[in-house]
This record gives sequence, structure tokens and C-alpha cells, in this order.
Amino acid sequence: MNLVQRYIFRKLLGAFLVAFPAFSITIWATQALRQLSLVTDRGQGVGVFLEASLLLVPGLVMIVTPVTMLIVVIVTLNSLNGDSELVSLNASGGSPGILVRPILAVAIPVFLLSAASSLYFHPITARETNRLLSEVNANVIASLIRPGQFRSLGRDVVMQVRSIEPGGRLEEIFVFDRHDPTQTIAYLARTASVVDRAEGKFLLMQDGVIQRRATDSNAISVIAFDTYPLDLASLANSSGPDGTRPSERPLPYLLAPDLSDPLYQANPFVYAAELHGRLTEPLYVLVLALLPAVFLGAPRSARQGRVLVTTGTAAFSAVLVAANLYFGETLEDTPALLLPVYLVPLLGIGLPIAALATGRSPRRPDWLRRPFRRQRAIGAA
Repeated sequence: MNLVQRYIFRKLLGAFLVAFPAFSITIWATQALRQLSLVTDRGQGVGVFLEASLLLVPGLVMIVTPVTMLIVVIVTLNSLNGDSELVSLNASGGSPGILVRPILAVAIPVFLLSAASSLYFHPITARETNRLLSEVNANVIASLIRPGQFRSLGRDVVMQVRSIEPGGRLEEIFVFDRHDPTQTIAYLARTASVVDRAEGKFLLMQDGVIQRRATDSNAISVIAFDTYPLDLASLANSSGPDGTRPSERPLPYLLAPDLSDPLYQANPFVYAAELHGRLTEPLYVLVLALLPAVFLGAPRSARQGRVLVTTGTAAFSAVLVAANLYFGETLEDTPALLLPVYLVPLLGIGLPIAALATGRSPRRPDWLRRPFRRQRAIGAA
């Protein structure tokens, strides 16, 4: 990079180092407040609250980084224009293409940070969050058992116990579980007790039956048992038949999913959609970093409506982010969207670089230029 590019790089980097921690801490604080229910409603300690709050960080990085890059580039370019530095650069023969290298020098490390969070760190923290909340909910379930009452444990589980004998033994227990969308399960046992094991908290049922009814065919199967340990965490977890969402799967699993996985059997594209979403989401860091340079990289006076262009750039960026969110929500049900999932961010990177390199910036439509023509005419009169 030459002297001018290093100067622009330092301004971009300085703005990012200020904005990124500020935005991250603000959004983290708002999300962490939601975890206060672990302390206020579920009787957990401050350590559990802090652990659950810190597990939010990789997911927040994926959200904050593209928005921060957009704001940093817009603010920096408007600052350069306001100080007449873009005017001086343009008058000395420089073109908006000189902005590409300093912007990419800041955006590429941020892109790598977002990619690391998307591909590696976020699935790990999502699994740990799921495990933590399952353990908390299992403890809550154990404390909610009341004799002679039907207790709703969330929306999908109902439990009833006839009596609780001295020593904690439960007599005549009934559990109805429908958190698996493919089947409903009813557990009936003569006696049961809550036991703690290294694997977690279990409801150890004795002398009973398990009745399963398939949702699609209404076929019923009944299994009798002498002893059956029911994982209370599985009752608290409604994320899927095996308790693991696609977003919690590691990258190797998405590349080669287990063919016997119930989610894969129900929709073979569900893990591929998650994989493509993780690969494309970090690309929007580069998209939102380069896009403002196309519209704001050329010098503009106050009469030329820089505020309007800035607003339009932000609005167009919001449309791209909304499109990415839409693709992420519908891709697993609509595999035909796979092409635009990659095409939109790749064009969002390639077209701005080409426009900046060739010095061709988009022109405002006539219906936007007319008000400023009339304003200049009135001023001249």
C-alpha cells in the first residue's frame, strides 16, 4: 500500500477497534439479560449465569462483524469527504479504486474471525449452551414433581405422581412426552426415583410399560420393562429427537452426516443447508465493507445529497442482510435457492471491486437528481 492507502487503512482500523467492542458489549449485555431467568426463576447461581452469557459470544461475533464493517466504512468515507480529503485525492488524479486495498486489509481479518466463529466456535458453544440448559431444566423438573398433580413441564411434557414416599420414592408415575414430532411417548411405572449419575439426572422407573404412537400412521407399540432410566435432560430438551440441532453439529458431521440420523432421513438436505449457510454468512462481512465504497468513494458536496446516498447504501445493505436471513430460513425446504445463496454475496464482492477498479460508480436515477437540480436553480435565482 502507498502512503494514502496506509492513511485510509489506519483510519478504518482505528474506527473498527472502537466500534466493534462497543457494539459487541452492547448487544451482549442485552442478550445476557435474558439469561437472568436462570437466577431469578430457576434458582441457579451466578456462575451458571456467567457461563451461559459467555457462550453467547461466538454467535454475537457473527452478527456484529458485518454490521460493524458497514458502519465503519460509511463513517470513515464520510469523514474523508467532510475533511475534503476525497476531493484532494480526486484532484490529484486518484480514483475510488485506491480504497479497495485498505478496505480489504481491514475486512479480510474480520471475515476470517467471522468464518472461524461460524464454522468452528459457534457450533461448540451452541452444544454447550444446550447441555447447560438441559442440566438446569433437569434440576427444575426434579424439583417440580408434586404428588397427585398433573405438572406441565414446558409445552411438550406432562408428569403425574400418585404419592412421594419417605426417602424420595415415587409411587405410580405417569409421563407423557410429545417433544419428538414423529411420535408421542407415554411412560407408566409402579415406582420410580430420581437419581444422580455421572451422565446427568435420571428418573429410574421400575415395573412399567412404554407406549409409543407414530404421528403419521398412528401405529402403537408397547414395551414392558423391569427397570428403565429416563434422562430428565431429554425431557427438558425439545431441539430434536436426539437432542441436537443442525446448528450444533460440527463441520465434519455436516460434510458426512450419519445416514441413520432421524433429521437426515426426514430431510436429506437439512445438514447441507446448514453447511452452505455457515460458508456464505461470513462473506457478508466483505460485501458490507465494499458496498459503501462504491456509492460513497467519490467526493460529493452537500448539495449533491451525500446524506441521501448514505441512507440508500444502508437501506440496500439491509435488503442484502434480509435476503441472507431469508435464504437461511428457507434453504433446507427449498434446495433451488442454493444458487442465489452463493450468487448474492459473490456478486456483492465482485461487482464493487470491479466498479472501484474501473472507476465506474453507479449514477443516481433522474427522479433522484431532479430535486437537487431544482434546488440549485432556486439558489442561483
